Amino acid sequence: ESLEELVQVLVQGLVPELAQESLEELVQVLVQGLVQESLEELVQVLVQGLVPELVQESLEELVQVLVQGLVQVSLVE
Repeated sequence: ESLEELVQVLVQGLVPELAQESLEELVQVLVQGLVQESLEELVQVLVQGLVPELVQESLEELVQVLVQGLVQVSLVE
């Protein structure tokens, strides 16, 4: 599966109430941000900005899952 599909599934699973437009925008920014060094920091800022009510523990878990998934996909591709 593509990187965008992976991120969509992760975000939809953890944040089902996120609007589709916001989700697509998040995925685009995430994919563009892959070239940056601080991916984890990028994801934290994005998630905090889009989902301010998300509890800190869930945020940290989301970041870990995203980073692990992105690294795995990057290695495969």
